[in-house]
Amino acid sequence: MTTKPENTTTFQNADENISLDEIFRRIDEAGPDPDQPSLEEISQIVKEGRTERYNYLIYGERG
Repeated sequence: MTTKPENTTTFQNADENISLDEIFRRIDEAGPDPDQPSLEEISQIVKEGRTERYNYLIYGERG
């Protein structure tokens, strides 16, 4: 049995061959993602990640 963290994405090969135009059509058809973070939220996440990485590299601390 294998386990993986909840926040992991696994990519698998698709069984069908579709064109890039078909992929874009399907994306347009699906509409916007209601859970997509705003640019401000993404910026905050990146800043927090950089701060954590800096603290870990400089002070050996996490979190």
